Amino acid sequence: MKKEKIYITELIENPQVTYPMTYTVSCVLAKSEALKEALVSIHTYSFVNYCQPNNHNEIYKAIDNGSFVIYKERYAVSEFGGRLMYLEGNGWSSLNVTRDSMDMRFWLVEM
Repeated sequence: MKKEKIYITELIENPQVTYPMTYTVSCVLAKSEALKEALVSIHTYSFVNYCQPNNHNEIYKAIDNGSFVIYKERYAVSEFGGRLMYLEGNGWSSLNVTRDSMDMRFWLVEM
């Protein structure tokens, strides 16, 4: 599968969060406006379009609706192959389910 890079400096001029500066994703995801919006929010540290979910069902509902949720104000998260995955610079990694990962104060969903 062909991969593309999303360069943060192509989305915003002066990111407040400077690492990672690129994300490697599939060609389809490189065109995703929802993913780009989530990355801009993370790198500008502006979450005005997001709110804390009340429960994990709201997280899955947002994902099912095509949004990318934000975890710990640092990672864009989606579901692939039945697993929650978070985006790092070199691609998607599996989100390990821990007590912290189920704490709703660490999650943001788009309003």
